Amino acid sequence: MRDLLMGGESPFELREIEYTRTTEESKAINEDSKPGIIIAASGMCDSGRIKHHLKHHLWRKESHIVIIGLPGRGDNRKKDH
Repeated sequence: MRDLLMGGESPFELREIEYTRTTEESKAINEDSKPGIIIAASGMCDSGRIKHHLKHHLWRKESHIVIIGLPGRGDNRKKDH
């Protein structure tokens, strides 16, 4: 990643990345048997296209779901730091 950035290239404009712009393109991912990574904006697991991907892949033992985020303002959960 550092090499890309230092070389003036965008890490989001790689030929291996396929962007889906329509719901149909997004749903077609579920029919593809190739390994892949699906990236969605934070906070989108309760609605939108990601629900289709969770439905089709969450149950598969070879699938992994990684949710990254920070607690929102006013979150009262205990902080470890």
